Amino acid sequence: MSREFLIKDSPNNYYTDIQTIINCDEVSDLQYEYENVGLPIIPKQFHHLYTKKRSDNVTAKYVITTMCDCGNKSNSYDNCLHFANQDFKYYFESLPFRLHHLYAVQPESQHQIRTQMFQRVMNYLDASPCSLVSDQLEKQFNSSSNTFISSPKHECHVYQDVKCMFPVEWEAYFHPKPALDFSKQAKLTLSVNHISAYVILCMMLIVLCLSKSLSMFSVFTDIVTEVLSYIFSFFVSIQKQNRQKVHVNTFKPLRILAFQSFTQCFYLFLGSYCVYQIVNICRGKDYQIEFQAIQTALMVSALVWKIVLFVSCRKMIKKENKFKAELEQCKQNHKLNMLSNKVGFVCVMITFQLPGKWKICDPAACLALTGLKLYLLCKQVSGQMKNLSCQSIIGTDELMMRLIHQFDVGKCQIAQMDGYTYNEKIILEIQLLADPEMTMNEAIKIKNHIQNGFENDVPGIFSCKVDFITE
Repeated sequence: MSREFLIKDSPNNYYTDIQTIINCDEVSDLQYEYENVGLPIIPKQFHHLYTKKRSDNVTAKYVITTMCDCGNKSNSYDNCLHFANQDFKYYFESLPFRLHHLYAVQPESQHQIRTQMFQRVMNYLDASPCSLVSDQLEKQFNSSSNTFISSPKHECHVYQDVKCMFPVEWEAYFHPKPALDFSKQAKLTLSVNHISAYVILCMMLIVLCLSKSLSMFSVFTDIVTEVLSYIFSFFVSIQKQNRQKVHVNTFKPLRILAFQSFTQCFYLFLGSYCVYQIVNICRGKDYQIEFQAIQTALMVSALVWKIVLFVSCRKMIKKENKFKAELEQCKQNHKLNMLSNKVGFVCVMITFQLPGKWKICDPAACLALTGLKLYLLCKQVSGQMKNLSCQSIIGTDELMMRLIHQFDVGKCQIAQMDGYTYNEKIILEIQLLADPEMTMNEAIKIKNHIQNGFENDVPGIFSCKVDFITE
């Protein structure tokens, strides 16, 4: 036998325009008439999340089995061993509504939210299996996390419901496919880039000393800047190991800004010296450089090796996300170095081979490359200044959907959520209306759960602050 339960609208939860019919196995003494579907009250500016109608092409219906087969004598749903914890029972009964709500809103992070919801249920079930499941457990090795997980041969009604509601997550949890790990290759690529930078620095130093060319000096400064950026990143990584993440990330834009400002001053001095040399050449003063076979060989070798490093970084960026920022930095450095190497090499050859006014090509090339670097640095400094200024973000629907479904707010109401950009990330401030019956320990637990969850599990979050208010 079966029957359909119509979930009533709950004005307390602003769940006004979604009426979801859930198919359930009928139990004559089980009468559900939901006034509260388990979703928290949200601020008025987010009411549209509760008034979006479910898409017509979504036909998924989730089954909640009301006949208990967990081994208790009465076979009563209310006496199920899994639902001894009333909080878990309350959350489990809200899962169909949460899943339909996710289908209605279609957030970009829907897959991650579903995974977190499934993981929350499985953490509880794994910690307290019923007699039907615990008597016959099949141990299975999870190669992705190097741990053993329990896969039940015989599934009780709760496991069957979870499997029905989360088929994709169930398959990934109990039958994980080994994920391709490119982290070692990415680390090797970064190490080769760093070592190559020091080798090319020595090569360019030899070329500069032998040629005495301003173009080669401009190329040399590119390599010096690249090496300094690697050294800077190394010291920042050491600080991350010894300090809290928030402290390191707070001062990182300031350090980058100081380094870029110093580099700008140096390029301004170099550009003024190039202008001085151009004026002297126009006045007829002699300008001599030397560029023999050894300098040519070193320049061509450095250029070819830079092209190889650039291609390797670009390929690795498509495979690996963990070290994407570091690889992107290396790729941009190689791109600029290849440009300066080619321009500098051509101009220094023209200056060395052709007489007269053609000698102006060498300082002119250095001036052009210096101007390009100043322009790029000004854009970077402008970006860092914007990162330092916290700007309010308008669209926080994704974060609100995560807070509603991914985190447990207990019986609290969500009073306010504000987001601000800082250092290309988001500072999140959340206010919860405390329940009068809530204890201090419960409030601290909810606060730590939300703050740590957003900062550790949600990408792009710089920090999260949760405050409790009272009416």
